[in-house]
Amino acid sequence: EIMDSSLTVKIPEGVRVECGRRVVRVAGPRGQIVKSFKHANVELKSKADAIVVTTWFNNNAQLALLRTVASHIQNMITGVTKGYRYKLRCAAAHFNIVSTINEKERTVELRHFLGEKMVRVVKLQDGVTATRDPNSKDGIVLEGNDIAAVSQTAASIQQCTRVRNKDLRKFLDG
Repeated sequence: EIMDSSLTVKIPEGVRVECGRRVVRVAGPRGQIVKSFKHANVELKSKADAIVVTTWFNNNAQLALLRTVASHIQNMITGVTKGYRYKLRCAAAHFNIVSTINEKERTVELRHFLGEKMVRVVKLQDGVTATRDPNSKDGIVLEGNDIAAVSQTAASIQQCTRVRNKDLRKFLDG
């Protein structure tokens, strides 16, 4: 039986990482992200140029959790240095989908989906900005530092335009 397993996440220049009580704070040129790992049975130690994630008396689930926590910390470091960008496009077979970005209320509004009059409104997560894609007439670009917030906003926009109670082979909009 393996007593302990550990993974090391390297910290690049210009990024400051603090960890205490299983809460990790990552600050970089693009901003700061704070994430709690209190649910995970791991030990986090901060060194000069790395963070060491360790688990003790492991089973397979705890070994998987070790890699997950290390990947989350690596994604936080990437977010504060480079950021994340998701590009979405509206695909319509017959009725054009009209998308409107409301910056004041931090929402994306989708109209005329399958010819319906109902307006679908999706709130942007904290730290996510939405802009028009300059390269396409019906594109939306989501940007932010936290990959979880950016990807959840993209998923919410996609899910609000799911075709229900119709033949998906015929109704290809979304």
